[in-house]
Amino acid sequence: MKKLTGIMILLLLVTGLSYGQRAYIAGMSYMISSPTENTKEFIDKTSYLGFSLEGRKFLSDFFTLGVSFQWNSFFQDVTDPIPATNTMNAYPLMATLHFYPTKDNKFIPYAGVGVGAVRVYQREERVLSITERDSWHFGLVPELGAIVRLGTDVGMMFNIKYLYAFESGEMPTQSFFSVSLGFLWLHSQ
Repeated sequence: MKKLTGIMILLLLVTGLSYGQRAYIAGMSYMISSPTENTKEFIDKTSYLGFSLEGRKFLSDFFTLGVSFQWNSFFQDVTDPIPATNTMNAYPLMATLHFYPTKDNKFIPYAGVGVGAVRVYQREERVLSITERDSWHFGLVPELGAIVRLGTDVGMMFNIKYLYAFESGEMPTQSFFSVSLGFLWLHSQ
């Protein structure tokens, strides 16, 4: 976890230094996630445990380049065929590109995509056994959202993301939708 945090900070610094003194966005969001496909076969319960941290640097009036880190935790007790407790944690670390189709200062819709690494940890606890799987995946995260300015330098962010982590070793693809609500800081020069 310390490694991922260090990598994210390094990427934010590199992004910031590479593009001069243009505007940037930094934010933190709360996430609710719903599993799909293979993830839903392991845990089909909606997760209310998730957050994301991100930074974006404007390349022009319409594009940002940035990084994001998120944590999503899923938990479910199952009874069929044998009682078990299933847990899954996903840690996506993404380089992001976002497009803003309008220059409206109060309501700013956007579309984006994240590309990067996703660590997935799954644990299944049965009466007499524990099965764990821990792997790194290549992942994609398309996103639609909007920023609403609340003041000169602060705002709220709403978005919908779809995480898709490709198959890695013995672990199949993993995927889920997330809905986020967060606060952000907008700095422009």
